[in-house]
Amino acid sequence: MKKNNKFIIELLITVGIITIMMGTYLLYLSNSKRIFSKAINNIESKTEKILDYENNIENYTIINNLKIKSNTNNLSEYIKKNKENNEYEDIYRILNNINNTEDNLEFTSNKSKKELFINYDSKVNEKEFAKEKYYIKDSTEYYYIKGITKNYINNGRNDYFEALNSTTTEQDNLKYLNKTVLNKLKNSLDNKYFTKTKDKKYTKVSLKLDSKNIDEIYSNVLKELKNDKRANSILTGYDKDFFKNNNKINIISKNEEIYINIYTDSILYNPIKYEFIKGKEKIVFECNKPQKELKVYKNNKLKRTIKIYIDKNKTKAEIYNKNEKIGLIAISKNKDNKKIVVNINENNKNTDLTITIDKYDKKNNKYKLKTIVRLNHTNNAVELYSLEIDDLLELTEAKSINEDISNADFASSLKDNDKTLMKEKKESIINRFK
Repeated sequence: MKKNNKFIIELLITVGIITIMMGTYLLYLSNSKRIFSKAINNIESKTEKILDYENNIENYTIINNLKIKSNTNNLSEYIKKNKENNEYEDIYRILNNINNTEDNLEFTSNKSKKELFINYDSKVNEKEFAKEKYYIKDSTEYYYIKGITKNYINNGRNDYFEALNSTTTEQDNLKYLNKTVLNKLKNSLDNKYFTKTKDKKYTKVSLKLDSKNIDEIYSNVLKELKNDKRANSILTGYDKDFFKNNNKINIISKNEEIYINIYTDSILYNPIKYEFIKGKEKIVFECNKPQKELKVYKNNKLKRTIKIYIDKNKTKAEIYNKNEKIGLIAISKNKDNKKIVVNINENNKNTDLTITIDKYDKKNNKYKLKTIVRLNHTNNAVELYSLEIDDLLELTEAKSINEDISNADFASSLKDNDKTLMKEKKESIINRFK
């Protein structure tokens, strides 16, 4: 009898321990922050794959040539005839701003000599639009902007190469930044930002973002990055005033709110669907089916449904307006090529987009990547605009850097007017695409 009692007691204790462990595990699984952290981990793994590009060259030069052409002649006439309709105004402005643009970028990193050189020039309609240089040598940073600075400007100390050593590459640093930023983001998600509700079918975890908690999250991430020795070194190596220049973020206005909702099952808390809500717009992604679906709502009305089919080397997405199929996105790929084809046909408007990406000539420490983009839009069978983008990137062994910095002026000698002109020049380069 004593042995039986002892067995029963041991059994009850064992079952109790297992129950407590299972309860603790399920509590962990159901934690709102953990559910969002899991989603962020998925982002991290995908971005790391992107950063895992082929580059086994320690000292290298990247040369990138970008050419853009657009045709908006018919669109101009259309806008004049339809002044009450402004649906095309933004695209007309952007396409005109970038038409007949040729951008050339040369980036050389020589870790052995601790030198980095960036040479950028841009032409619009074969006329020079911008010419800038950036140079790091002997842990000192220099820059030159044609038309504004007469000589190179000595901008003081730069520790870009301090974050690199014999076993660490720039690629390693980018991967580290990717992982660190997302980890800091997870750590900055305070439990007070979350709410959790349950029904018979789902557990719903909701993250509310407003201007106040976005500022809190951003400030915390920035503070954590600043305190992380390696991340700090990498970021200030790219821009020594990084933390000074990026101390604020403007994503939404004070009166706006964003909700990110994750619906999970109520047992293991695996994601079933995601929701993104901003004002009267809502995007829903259902991910627990073999055929995944993305739905777009406005004013609580379903506007678009995208049915996604994923195969090993091919992804297809069908776009629907209610029950009418209005478009198709097809992505096919193999080891050295990727092709993206988009066709949308609705209300007598047709948009065709083709993107091809080819990798080739991967030998003798050379690597080339060619990207071609073709876009065409018609309205009632009349072409309103077209766009052609040709981009060629070549990676080779590092070229020698022969820049004369002997007459460099100190940044403190720059006049306020020159600083204003430099800011306006940078903004004009970026604003072409806005």
